[in-house]
Amino acid sequence: NVLIQGNIDNGEVSLSTIGADVARGTLTGTAKRSADGGWQVDNLRLNEIRLQSDKSLADFFAPLTTLPSLQIGRLDVTDASLQGPDWAIAGLDLNLRNLTLSRGDWQSQEGTLSMNANEFIYGSLHFLDPILNAGFSPQGIALRQFTSRWEGGMVRTSGNWLRAGHALVLDDAAFAGLEYTLPTNWKQLWMAPLPDWLQSLTLRKFSASRNLIIDIEPAFPWQITALDGYGGELQLVKNRSWGVWSGSATLNAAAATFNRIDVRRPSLKLSANASTVNVNELSAFTERGILQATAAVSQLPQRLVNLSLNGRGV
Repeated sequence: NVLIQGNIDNGEVSLSTIGADVARGTLTGTAKRSADGGWQVDNLRLNEIRLQSDKSLADFFAPLTTLPSLQIGRLDVTDASLQGPDWAIAGLDLNLRNLTLSRGDWQSQEGTLSMNANEFIYGSLHFLDPILNAGFSPQGIALRQFTSRWEGGMVRTSGNWLRAGHALVLDDAAFAGLEYTLPTNWKQLWMAPLPDWLQSLTLRKFSASRNLIIDIEPAFPWQITALDGYGGELQLVKNRSWGVWSGSATLNAAAATFNRIDVRRPSLKLSANASTVNVNELSAFTERGILQATAAVSQLPQRLVNLSLNGRGV
């Protein structure tokens, strides 16, 4: 069923009433289409949509990037479920206000986004009960809240994405109770350049509690158990490249296994600046003794390493 009421005047279309049954749900709203093909959506409500697509997530939203402009006054989505070949979202509730999309970019004055879902899957990422609240301005995006259950634990963060410099600055990031196995291609992902919108990433403050991290690479498997940590001003992305570019971090764990060799109470303290990553303290207990080390790693592409290693009772 479809109901559309409106008028056409000199190439401009004004739709005062839109109502339709679509994808096992309902769509209602009002909108205007300008003569140049741009759309102004005063309000649009999607309720209980159930949609399956054969497109990737990027291709699914690609038509929005081809419009001259799409001005959204208010968009409400209630209990929607969408699924594609490598992505899915279930139980989505969303409220978006005052956002304009134009040929791959966006503009906003006092825009807001609030959303939550039962489940979100994108490739290897699998979030349960994610909650996101954000604000939009000419300066960028204020990430007021992001929380989710992930990999058996919880993640929480807040911060800002700055349009100037395409910099993501997270004021506080916390990871607790994760049981995370690194993807098999994590080294390739670490070396690959990041998208243009993420030129830099800085953690003003971070904390980790009781996490289990595993790498199942056959040549050198390892795992770290009950990993705790904290740090500040830690720049992890610079010029679209992963690294430890500045800041400090302290990490410790109850136990670890490296290539089938067990150690107890490993700990690490590091600090970084533009020229060097300094491992100020690295220690672990072995079966009968203790290993201690310090190191300095150059930030130059050659990655020159200066290592001092001591062992007692090993």
